[in-house]
Amino acid sequence: MINKKGKSFYFCWVFFITFVIFLYGPTFTIVLLSFQGPEGGLTFPMNGFSFHWFEKLWEGGGYVDIGSAFRRSILLGIILMILTVILSVSAGMAFRKKFFGSNFLFFLTISSLIVPSIILSLGVALEFRLIDETIKFIGNKYNIDWIINDF
Repeated sequence: MINKKGKSFYFCWVFFITFVIFLYGPTFTIVLLSFQGPEGGLTFPMNGFSFHWFEKLWEGGGYVDIGSAFRRSILLGIILMILTVILSVSAGMAFRKKFFGSNFLFFLTISSLIVPSIILSLGVALEFRLIDETIKFIGNKYNIDWIINDF
């Protein structure tokens, strides 16, 4: 049997493809344009093909030492992976048995999946604003110039 799809399926398909292009198009464009030589910029058509900027990046002659940053990121990722596995396995084993407060702790743990991220980010923004106001207060109280000027 041939499965016939309605107009809404094709509308959703076109909408999804448009969304993906809108989401990943700028990133793809920047990656593509990064292969231009030193005379090229963020312009189309491309002025040749070169690994010039990648060579400059890996030389470390600028402000960023990409090699050490890459090693540090890999090491940090491995450490966080190990800690996450240990914590997750421990939590999973703990939730197999009932204990006092296990339901509260379980729902507190999965609340980040239930509460929309916009609400969580508003809470984080509020905390940063309170910290900012505290830092400004301390700077004004003790007359610390760099705090007064920078915050």
